[in-house]
Amino acid sequence: MKVAFWSSQPGKNCVTSNMACMCFMEAKRQVLQQGKVRNKFSNRQMILLENHQAIDNLFHLMGLEMRDVKVREDLFYYTQSGMNQLLKRIHSKLVNQQAVMSSALEIVESYLFYLPQSKIINQELFDYDFFSVVKELMVALEETFGTVCIDTAVANNKSTETILQEADVVVINIRQDVSDLSLLKQYYQPLFKKAFFLVSNYSEASKLSLEYLSREYGIPMNRIGKIPYNVFYRDAIAEGDVISYLNECPKGYRRTEEMQFAKDIKETANKLWDYVDVIQTKTLYVGRDGVLKRAQSL
Repeated sequence: MKVAFWSSQPGKNCVTSNMACMCFMEAKRQVLQQGKVRNKFSNRQMILLENHQAIDNLFHLMGLEMRDVKVREDLFYYTQSGMNQLLKRIHSKLVNQQAVMSSALEIVESYLFYLPQSKIINQELFDYDFFSVVKELMVALEETFGTVCIDTAVANNKSTETILQEADVVVINIRQDVSDLSLLKQYYQPLFKKAFFLVSNYSEASKLSLEYLSREYGIPMNRIGKIPYNVFYRDAIAEGDVISYLNECPKGYRRTEEMQFAKDIKETANKLWDYVDVIQTKTLYVGRDGVLKRAQSL
């Protein structure tokens, strides 16, 4: 399955942090449900990546500089392995599952991985390299991990267009702003049929509630969720401490609003991944060999 996280508004709708949050929450659910069969797609493995570069990328938000000693101390590994090496292998037709797996960093035991980028790379060269093999890269990652989650660039990026076309689910990140959805409905209607809407910095005080947005724009309630505004979560994002914060905020020793925040993001993550499961039943089937196979494309 290919799940693209995207927004029509650059730098405003928290695409990167929303993706980190939703994927980490699903990985936590997988860990807690080990041994329990929720459906035939249980034990979901996810690989996260970006098709763009940014200072506040997934590597920073999830605090991987501090967690992964090898990456922190060995610049050679960080610049020669990861996505850059994998792109070279795909260009050279030398890619296999072992090469894909060795390029990724494990974030949550056996369930969540990240494909890191080099810190020293020309943006235009990266865009060209990525776009030229984006379909092959998606296939290789999907065959190895099962679920590929892509943080997509917003504008002037050819690979984003390809990813949005190829994605099974597009998570459209929006705000409680009428102009956001009006623009989407006007220019991006083709995405609606496979979209899940994620409302960033959600406020209960706004009249643009989930129920209102659902009624006004014809979005089924099972395909829209919220990540509430929370100042402590904002601080965690700025400090590159998202994973630690998401691990700690449900434990009960923080403030009441954080307990509600934890409840809300858990509910939203469950809703999103349950929707992904629904789409997955339409696009994949389990073969006689026990391997998931793609039945059709949306």
